[in-house]
Amino acid sequence: MAGEPGRRLSWPGAAQWRVFPWPLPDVVGQSLRRALRDLQAAGLTVQVEGSGRVVGQTPAAGTPLTGIEAATVKLRAAYTTADLGQ
Repeated sequence: MAGEPGRRLSWPGAAQWRVFPWPLPDVVGQSLRRALRDLQAAGLTVQVEGSGRVVGQTPAAGTPLTGIEAATVKLRAAYTTADLGQ
């Protein structure tokens, strides 16, 4: 149970992301800090293009992580819903 001394709750580590075909997280619309946290937690090396909030990612969200070692995030200082495909 959460809050018990000596007990940790954790998300799948990088090794587990490689064993199971977990999908690539969707980081579009997130801050760079959050996108880096999510992608690095999945065991990926992240290349950053631009500054601001995430408006695009490669590979696409939902892509199985099997065999993927790196991702690219594109950022823009100001974005609209058109940038997000909405």
